[in-house]
Amino acid sequence: IPHVDCTSDTETLRVLYNATNGSGWVLSAGWLSDTAPCPFAGEVPEGVFTLLGGLYSVWDFVLCNRTAIIELMLHSNSLRGTIPSEIATLSSLQKLQLSTNELSGTIPSELASLQELQMLSVHSNFLNGTIPMELAHATQLQSLSLGNSLSGTIPISLTTLPDLSYLDVSANSLSGILPTEFSRLSSLVTLSVHSNSISGTIHS
Repeated sequence: IPHVDCTSDTETLRVLYNATNGSGWVLSAGWLSDTAPCPFAGEVPEGVFTLLGGLYSVWDFVLCNRTAIIELMLHSNSLRGTIPSEIATLSSLQKLQLSTNELSGTIPSELASLQELQMLSVHSNFLNGTIPMELAHATQLQSLSLGNSLSGTIPISLTTLPDLSYLDVSANSLSGILPTEFSRLSSLVTLSVHSNSISGTIHS
């Protein structure tokens, strides 16, 4: 069975583990093992957890295709600490789910370099700071869920995301005026801004 060299991805995940108190996670099988997170380039061996579409996992909450990590689904797993900017080196990442944990600090602007990222969910943590305007550079984003203790305004740059269908910035400490440019996003289905100090409306 062909194998993938994912040494750098392994190091990135170990940085994430250490930055978020991995020893206190609810589930963390594989995260400090010598087995690479995405070792199989060809057919996945029998006994390895697989999903429809050929995705597989040998580490808890890490999903791989045949070449790279594409999903980190670590919601509700007692992560405590900060989100390391090194996650941005996982260049094939499509989904980053870190919601309902105890994360603090800010949302790293470096995540904007993830050109395959479709979903970013960090709601229900203790994150502060502002919404990084640079997230608009992650042009594949379809879903953003950011409810925490964020301040500042909703970056107008988010209205340039062509495939954005879900934006939830509720339950923050945001202020200012809701950018009317959101009305031009034909893909936008859900926009939730309640429990902030935001004024203004948009028209469909």
